[in-house]
Amino acid sequence: MNFQKYIHHFIVLFFITIIIVNHLCCYMGHYGYDDITYARIATHLAQGQIDWHDHFFYRIIPILFTALSYTIFGINDFASSLPAIIINSIGVVVLYQIVRKKGAFISVLALSIYVLDCWTLFYTDKLMADSYLTTGVIITLYALYKHKFDDGENKPLRYALWFAGGLVFSFMCKEDIILLTIPYAYLLVVDVVKKRNLLFWKYVAISIAIFLFVYLFGCYLLFSDALIRIHEIYKNDYINACSYSLQPLKYLVARLSTEFVKMLYASTLIFSFVIITGQLLFRKKRIKEVFQCNSFDDFFVAFFIIAVLSCNFMSVSVKAYNPMCIDIRHYLFLVPIGAVALAVFISTHLTQLSNKIILTVACIFIAIGTYCFDVSMYSTAVRSTAILFIAYAFIPVFKTYTKVIFVVLFIIIQCIYILTNYNYATKINYPKQRDVITNFIKTHTNSNIVTDEVLCNFNNYFAGFGTYSKCKNLTFYSANLIDTIQTSTQNFLIINQHTLSLSSNEVKSFPPYIKDLDTNVVQLLESYNDINLKIFQFKKNAFVLKKLMSDTCTFDVKPSKKWILDDTKITKEFKFRGKNGLKVDEYSATFILNLDSAILQKPFNKLVLNIESKCLTQTESNANIVMSIEDKNGSYIYSSQLIRRYLEAQGNWHAPFLNEIVPFKDVKPNSILKIYIFNPDKTWLIIDDFKVNLALKY
Repeated sequence: MNFQKYIHHFIVLFFITIIIVNHLCCYMGHYGYDDITYARIATHLAQGQIDWHDHFFYRIIPILFTALSYTIFGINDFASSLPAIIINSIGVVVLYQIVRKKGAFISVLALSIYVLDCWTLFYTDKLMADSYLTTGVIITLYALYKHKFDDGENKPLRYALWFAGGLVFSFMCKEDIILLTIPYAYLLVVDVVKKRNLLFWKYVAISIAIFLFVYLFGCYLLFSDALIRIHEIYKNDYINACSYSLQPLKYLVARLSTEFVKMLYASTLIFSFVIITGQLLFRKKRIKEVFQCNSFDDFFVAFFIIAVLSCNFMSVSVKAYNPMCIDIRHYLFLVPIGAVALAVFISTHLTQLSNKIILTVACIFIAIGTYCFDVSMYSTAVRSTAILFIAYAFIPVFKTYTKVIFVVLFIIIQCIYILTNYNYATKINYPKQRDVITNFIKTHTNSNIVTDEVLCNFNNYFAGFGTYSKCKNLTFYSANLIDTIQTSTQNFLIINQHTLSLSSNEVKSFPPYIKDLDTNVVQLLESYNDINLKIFQFKKNAFVLKKLMSDTCTFDVKPSKKWILDDTKITKEFKFRGKNGLKVDEYSATFILNLDSAILQKPFNKLVLNIESKCLTQTESNANIVMSIEDKNGSYIYSSQLIRRYLEAQGNWHAPFLNEIVPFKDVKPNSILKIYIFNPDKTWLIIDDFKVNLALKY
């Protein structure tokens, strides 16, 4: 066999094989939120139903491919993963076409940096739109490369269609393509100023204009609203930690500086950005010359730098300045761009001592950063890669075997992430979890299953969103389990540690009936210790909770006698709803109740408390919701919950809560219950709708 003749096939096949092997060995299921939403919409589409009021539907490429896969293979993990694996493999093929003429070393190194990036590889089999978007961006880069630096000068229409097709594909995958409008626009402006490639850009403009007309007209015919996608996006525009325009300035500053850098450490992007920036600032070639994009090397350096800056600083809202949230999956399309720029620099620019020094200083800077930022998960691989780059820079002769050893060592280092994922995937054993729960759902149809939010979403997916089972899945908090379970329907409870961690549940936030499982209420049906999963059944007519009292202090009207508050702290300026709120200095309004025999009544033996308040803060707060039981000697039962634990966006109302169970036997005679918010630092804090719910439990 002529190896040189088939080397291109071997390189591409090697990296596609890595994607497939990673799926076979390291697949750990879904996140349970966006991916399940895609699955639900795709399932409905496969069944002829259009979820046109969900803005995820308009990411039609991943939805359409997944729906097609479900139609052929059924609603399962294989069908969910296959389109993503195929689309990422296409991305590998197209990226290789960009670098293949630069030689085998640059090609393998660029593909290694791209494919073995821990988060790129992680998402290669996930039902998410981000990998699709990355492939669309690679297609646009391919079109630009071919037209500018290969054989495209005489074929402007062909590559204009490739470029427009890549943009359209990206737009139909995810709205994040807006982050690259600045670097694309920059390339257009440079070419217009230099009076080159004008015919190419004319064809691009015409192609995109035709597409937009067809797209908007199609939306109008189908939904009577040409801008329905934009309108649905704004309907889903909820307040969260990424609403930087609504929060104090320091959160925005942190997002644009340290938080963005910390995110780069989660990927090979940290090396691409720091090394390429160092090369740009300190190389002999003038920056102005680089940004004219006259050569292949300069094009990728300039495009990558502008793209990173655009992604960091550009607003994704036209109403206010809100840069994109810090989540590496939103920025995966930067990885292949940086991979090409970094591979070219390492391969062709290390003959000069100045570039060796630039690389060394950059890598030392990156390694030091692992101690300065909270990036412990990535520290080993980052430091090892930094040492490898420095060692390679100072090898006297760059011979073929040296390059081979370097690439092999780089691949091995990047496989640290694969090994970590493999160990975790083995530990949680998602396939077994899936099979256990799927079999249970299919054999207990028409049942109610109570579980955490993520597993609730999983269960709907495992049931094919009603295709394979009609069981009803309820979260811990949506399940109505007050008083007694008297229905003829079977009711089950599933506790799964893996999905609990994905849903960020803490024991303190569990509803009382989950925190304190009573054998009089539930019986254990199945226990799988190896995957930390237990299935319980609620007993029929079981007495879960008996509601005792509910009292809310709204600060609009005089509260019940159980509340003590300072009227001078009531404010009309800040309120969640109604007329007033309450400013909290050190202590808020306090709920006080005598725990006498009327409260601690037999045959019950536990007091259940559910406390909630709407809170508004403007700075970091150490305030707590507090439950305290006291006698004449002071407090002897005390529980608290930081209100910032439930903070979604600083400067906006949020709803912290505290759930607690107190056994009667722990309550001393002549005791009182106190519930309040304690603000030890006296930071600015407003509360409203302070609710106390009490129930009794066996």
